[in-house]
Amino acid sequence: MHVICTADVELVVTVAEEHRIEVHGDVDLMGSPHLGLALDDAVDSSRDVVVDLSEAEFLSCRAAGLLVGCHDALRASGRRMTVCGAHPALYRSLAICGLDAALAS
Repeated sequence: MHVICTADVELVVTVAEEHRIEVHGDVDLMGSPHLGLALDDAVDSSRDVVVDLSEAEFLSCRAAGLLVGCHDALRASGRRMTVCGAHPALYRSLAICGLDAALAS
């Protein structure tokens, strides 16, 4: 397990059968680079990826774009990313941007 903490965000990364990233707090402009690094590591692994948003309060547009980029990179290599646990308001903001469909495919 590997933990990344800043003032607003905590990322808990575990690797077992899948590469799992648990997002806690706000992933804003300052937290997005940390999420980006965790997602890059996930793409570099040979595993499917699960991003758990159940403890996330906010995702910036940049953070949402990073999720889509990771999803696309994994899909191109025959792997998949599952995003789970987004609370209704966070899910709605992803849906408004059209990202719910991108992340579900």
